[in-house]
Amino acid sequence: MLSFIFTGSVKVAGSIAGAEAITKMILYYLDERAWSVIRWDQQGQTGGGSSSP
Repeated sequence: MLSFIFTGSVKVAGSIAGAEAITKMILYYLDERAWSVIRWDQQGQTGGGSSSP
């Protein structure tokens, strides 16, 4: 809607919306791949969840 308001053209606004949808899918995929690389098993932490030593 914003791209239509700024450009005044349905064709340009549709192109922007399409490019945005494709870009978001690609970035979401890359973001999930990046987070899956992180090792979450940190050393020195207890598994019990209590703060006592």
